[in-house]
Amino acid sequence: MPHSKIGRFYGHKSRLRTNDIVSKKYLKKIKENYAKKGYPFPKWGVVAQSCLSMGLNVKRIPAKTTESNYLEITGFGKKLKVRFSTHKESLHRSHDLDIIVGGPNGISANEALEIIKDYYKDEKLF
Repeated sequence: MPHSKIGRFYGHKSRLRTNDIVSKKYLKKIKENYAKKGYPFPKWGVVAQSCLSMGLNVKRIPAKTTESNYLEITGFGKKLKVRFSTHKESLHRSHDLDIIVGGPNGISANEALEIIKDYYKDEKLF
């Protein structure tokens, strides 16, 4: 999806390029805006929604130059960083990622959720 189309989902481009604390209200607005344009709810949103329902905190960090999105998932003194993209990761950025979703070397969103659940399994979230 070209950046110009994505930027319109949340109002304007600069709004989308900030780090956002993800809440159920935030995800509802994203879902509505994507649906209005005929696009499916993004995979990062599905994972974020599941993490919120597990009682975890989620921050969305859109990439500055690509359509990638990063989720920083925190809770109970632990932290994971997940990248969602359709292209190969940059070597200088991949060292700080715990999970890569999509792209030629990535896993599916469902597989990422299983890893997240396993990582937090001792925290009695389920």
